Amino acid sequence: MENYDVLSGPATLIEIPDAKNDYVAWVTGGQLVDLWKSDAFVDTIRNRFSKVVSVSGEVISSLRRNLDFNGYYIAHILDQLSEEEFCRISEEYEVMLRSEETEELKEKIKILFGISRERFTASDLSNIFKIEEGVAEHILNDLREGGFITDSEG
Repeated sequence: MENYDVLSGPATLIEIPDAKNDYVAWVTGGQLVDLWKSDAFVDTIRNRFSKVVSVSGEVISSLRRNLDFNGYYIAHILDQLSEEEFCRISEEYEVMLRSEETEELKEKIKILFGISRERFTASDLSNIFKIEEGVAEHILNDLREGGFITDSEG
């Protein structure tokens, strides 16, 4: 996750009131005591929290779809759904692969690695973000080369 180095002295817990949301940040180190009160800092916190919430929502949605589909698949294997019923249902779960800018996807994947202790493969990321596995592998390689993740992380 992101570290904000703006306050001097020991760590300080700050609350950032917002009309719609409350943000809490744990801030350590730094030299500019009042920077955290600035609009730029508040906007940065708000923007990064909204990105984390967005990525978390994508992951939860993907997980839910996978669980639902697997339930139907298991029902089909156990002959609780006919072949025709399963084919009809599975059409609803077909996914069109998205084409997003690599930098946007890279940022989402960095956020995912930042908020989770799980290891994700290119296949996992492809499934979560509905992208081609080759694109996910390319992004993982970029993140390894940049030192953001190690081989033990992804």
